[in-house]
Amino acid sequence: MELEGNEEHVYIGDKNIKVYIPACLFAFGKSDKVVISSRGSNIKKAIDVAAIIMREHLINPDYDVIIESHGFEERNVSSLDIIISGELKNGESESIQE
Repeated sequence: MELEGNEEHVYIGDKNIKVYIPACLFAFGKSDKVVISSRGSNIKKAIDVAAIIMREHLINPDYDVIIESHGFEERNVSSLDIIISGELKNGESESIQE
């Protein structure tokens, strides 16, 4: 699975993990692929968000992972993109669109 340009992106930061779950579900209401992106110490949180989304909210989920390292000032910073596709479970798409 590769990035095509028509995916929705959710960027993981310092907020609570509970904030990113609805953001991902809303993104799935707009597109059939969602990219969860994170850098540095937030990578663990991105993995947790992806796991919750795939386990609790999607039917037959599929995913791909892109791991990179970027130079930032005088050190390297790792980044992670998790590309998730799948179908929302029954009734979730209607509640998201409202």
